[in-house]
Formats: sequence, C-alpha cells, structure tokens
Amino acid sequence: VNVAKSLNIIELIISLGSTIPYVVFYVLAQILVVVSVVDAFYITNTYQKGTLKHRWPTKILCTLNAGLVNTFLASCLSWILYPGDCGMGNEYAFSSMIHGDMRDCDPWGVPEFGLTLLSIVMAIVFILFS
Repeated sequence: VNVAKSLNIIELIISLGSTIPYVVFYVLAQILVVVSVVDAFYITNTYQKGTLKHRWPTKILCTLNAGLVNTFLASCLSWILYPGDCGMGNEYAFSSMIHGDMRDCDPWGVPEFGLTLLSIVMAIVFILFS
C-alpha cells in the first residue's frame, strides 16, 4: 500500500505517452465518485430504516474508500480536475481535445466552463466524502 500511495498514476501515464486519452480517466473518476456517494446514501438510508440485510453495499463502499481515498487520492483529484488543469501543456489540454487543434488551455471558455464547474463541484464532494 505504501508503494501505491507514493505512486502518481497521472505522471506515469504522461511518461508512457498519450496512449489512453485523459478524458477516459476523467469520466472514470466522475463515475467512481458518483457511485461512492450514491452507495453511501443507500447504506445510510437502509440502515436508518433497519432494512440493511446484505453486506455487499458496505463492502463496495469500503473497497471504493480504500481504493479511491486512501491509495489514489492525488491521482483521483487530478483526474477529476482535468478540464481545468492547464499544467500538462496544450498537447494534453481539455480545450485541445474538445476543439481538435492545439488551442491554448482555456478552462473558462464556452464549452469547457460547464465541465470545469462540474469538476470543481465533484472535487469538493470527493474531498468531503474522503
């Protein structure tokens, strides 16, 4: 676990090249955060009603918590905040991916603004969840 904590997956992917588009990791991180929060609310709701009969929702939440929060916190935050990250250069910028050219990174541009705002909200939710 200590090796995984010090491993920054984003830097590893950058060093391997652009074989996997960053948007794949962005979508994956968004989905994992939503699944974690929905599962936490499901467990809370069924526990309050006294109808929590199965342990699989709790096991899923523990696995997501261990994987996302404890092991890959920095990487998941980087993935979630990808639309607003201009530090990777124009080659990997979200603006370049949307517009299809080597455009300067502009997270507050017209189509990027919505996803940048969503990313900030999801990062706050992820930090509060952790």
